[in-house]
Amino acid sequence: MYAYRLESRRVAEPDFPYFGQKLDHPQGVVDFVRGALRDSDIEKMIALYIDNHNTLIGMWVQAGTVNMVPIPLREIAKHALLSGASAVILVHNHPSADTIEPSAADHEVTEQCRWAMELLQIRFCDHIIIGNGQSFLSFRTAGMLK
Repeated sequence: MYAYRLESRRVAEPDFPYFGQKLDHPQGVVDFVRGALRDSDIEKMIALYIDNHNTLIGMWVQAGTVNMVPIPLREIAKHALLSGASAVILVHNHPSADTIEPSAADHEVTEQCRWAMELLQIRFCDHIIIGNGQSFLSFRTAGMLK
């Protein structure tokens, strides 16, 4: 016979320098992540975990290939739950062109993530695509979130 005990407590990373960073509008999110995506020759996805006050409490980065990045909903949800996040923002880049037009896969993963977070009672704030120039697209601002 086995017995399991599940405990939960937040552990702050001592080298996480972004505590207190407010992420309350798409341009602020883009300004915050642009450095991590600048000059990248592959697609990257960054999940930003925020609290009730739109303050960053954690982030997770997934690297992809030259034209796609796998977005594992299980990992996004796991990190959201472990960090105690109230909301999630997804950001990914399109490094090969300045185009920010979302693909069918971008739309699909956005809806899947929105649905998964809704089941967990975690707000899905936005999915933002950043081009290799100054352009970006916010699904929320563009009215593409259901």
